[in-house]
Amino acid sequence: MLTRALEKNYIIDNMVVRKISSFFYSDYYFIALIPFVVLMWGLGQIAAGPMAVIGISIMLLLIAAVVVIQRDIMPVVPLALFTMCLMPNPNLPSYIWVVAIPAVCIVFAALFHMYYYKIDDFKFGKLFFPMVLFLIAILLGGIGSKLPSRPKGMLLGALLIVIAPLFVYMMAINYVDVDKKPATYIAKTMLYWGFLMCIELGIFYVFDIEILRALGGYNVPHLGWGISNTIATFFLITFPMCFYLFTQIKGKLSYMYLLIGNIEFGAIIATTSRGALLFGAVEFIFTIIVTAFVVDRKKRIGYLIFAAVILVICAIVLAISHERIFTFFRYIFQDNLNDSGRFELYREALACFFEYPIFGVGLGYLGKATNLIDTIGIYMFHDTILQYGACLGVVGILAIAYLYFARLEIVFENWSNYSLYILMAFIGFEGYSLLNTGTMQGYPTAIVLIMVYGAYEIETKQQESIVYKKILEKIKINKKAIKNIA
Repeated sequence: MLTRALEKNYIIDNMVVRKISSFFYSDYYFIALIPFVVLMWGLGQIAAGPMAVIGISIMLLLIAAVVVIQRDIMPVVPLALFTMCLMPNPNLPSYIWVVAIPAVCIVFAALFHMYYYKIDDFKFGKLFFPMVLFLIAILLGGIGSKLPSRPKGMLLGALLIVIAPLFVYMMAINYVDVDKKPATYIAKTMLYWGFLMCIELGIFYVFDIEILRALGGYNVPHLGWGISNTIATFFLITFPMCFYLFTQIKGKLSYMYLLIGNIEFGAIIATTSRGALLFGAVEFIFTIIVTAFVVDRKKRIGYLIFAAVILVICAIVLAISHERIFTFFRYIFQDNLNDSGRFELYREALACFFEYPIFGVGLGYLGKATNLIDTIGIYMFHDTILQYGACLGVVGILAIAYLYFARLEIVFENWSNYSLYILMAFIGFEGYSLLNTGTMQGYPTAIVLIMVYGAYEIETKQQESIVYKKILEKIKINKKAIKNIA
């Protein structure tokens, strides 16, 4: 029977729906998604177009179902992230428009959700205003620039880097159940997302898939949806969350999480990404040291024993296969940390900034090397600071600085173990993004970042800015005035 109470949490409040909802928060939910995604991705190596369309359509319909079934939209996040990993090829088929049908279902599901699961106190969240300012900086980017540019980069950049993640964040702030421990849920999402990528990376090496080898130019791993640097970037976010879960979860399962964390760090080596490996190594060292201190005393002995076992296994593997391992590392660093053309890119970025220092050259800027323009039309300078400085000028740098301040404010306002592990991920991801494109990747990176911080803001019930409250009060007053006039 439908409940009409304002606090209703399910479309139908009965035992079946409650069990379905409970499943969404169990490890089995993630475990069930992984084989499906790997299957769609694997079959996609044979029939890329059909499998991509079928896989994306099913995932979109699942998202719509979750949005309708219950108030809490957090289980949508793993679906949104895992969808990327079923893409077998970076080239979408001409009939990809078919997925617009299930996408429309999501739109109607979202509208239904906002109508049916009404809320009294709408929240903006701490990241709303910084994200809006960032959006304005993107839209202003390129004003006055006479250098060649296309609007595609600016429009899609604004959509994928700001608008889409901001929408997900706003829905989460207002429709996520704080009692479901959203920070822990996001950590589990990261863990299983990283494990999914490990499985696909393992398949790449074991079966030596010719199509994927061709995509990678026979030099670096390519999984269809991402090249080595992209894959490694995600691991820099996922593996610290495995260690966090180890400190939070009791029982033998926590050691499984710890093992997966070590596997995900090892997978960074398998990607052959030099920059990610260097920053990841620093991040890993800090993470294992931090974990030794924050884990409770009873568990610390088990943690140290686990670490000793891992070291012994590594020593045995090194003794047996040291020639292959050294050969692999020589292959990774064969060019002795050559800049791979980055210094020339950085000079170009600085030239753009000094020529147009206020608003930059815009995200749609067409640079010297056309191969550096990504699929959404952004010229990648491979450095966060130089990217925003060149494309958005001083206005963009100030906007992104404020956004980083807001994120760190969330981390430090209610200090906990989760805060520590966010900082661990921050070291690796943001450090590597000074050499790569991490912070400029719209989907799914922008959604991952905003939810990693947003989930903690929700769980710790942090108060949003007084400015937001005053805006809401004025909106409510205006609504009452309109009703009285009517």
